[in-house]
Amino acid sequence: MHRMFWKALTAVAVYVPLAACDESRPTAPRVSEPSLSTSDGGADVDAIVREVRELAAARGIGPLPATPRIRQPLVLLGRLLAFDPILSGGRDISCMTCHVPAFATGDGKSLSVGQGGAGLGPDRSHPNGVVIPRNAPPLFNLAAMRRLFWDGRVEVDSRGELQTPVGPHVTPAMARVFEFGATSALALFR
Repeated sequence: MHRMFWKALTAVAVYVPLAACDESRPTAPRVSEPSLSTSDGGADVDAIVREVRELAAARGIGPLPATPRIRQPLVLLGRLLAFDPILSGGRDISCMTCHVPAFATGDGKSLSVGQGGAGLGPDRSHPNGVVIPRNAPPLFNLAAMRRLFWDGRVEVDSRGELQTPVGPHVTPAMARVFEFGATSALALFR
């Protein structure tokens, strides 16, 4: 858990400033650079935090919107389904076989192994070297995503309506439980 925290913190420290870059809006040079080290040679974390916040604010980057409160029964149902192999075609792997919690809900591979493999995370392999033509992206902040899958087959359109490959076959009863946008329908399509 401690290692995942530092990985996440490092990713934020690297990618937030990069996300703030926009070649169409050049950044004015500073008159004087703030000192980023303390007298003992360590980094002045407060100065770094201030600088990242200033860069983000200057480019209109702010915090993510608050996520909706998740009802406890849905949390329990989601946990049970995510680890249950009954949802897979061969009933032999679960979502968490590829979206491994120990690897930040990814698998550490550019292309996933899927069915027929053995092991977890980067050590997962298929006896015949088979991979599937997609990866297992981390499952964080999916409620904020409007399109899922490389081909966008599950998406919330500009009117806020969920579009899926089954189209009109999503019943009103099914639609009522799609509380979290495109993520809600994710388990129906792989």
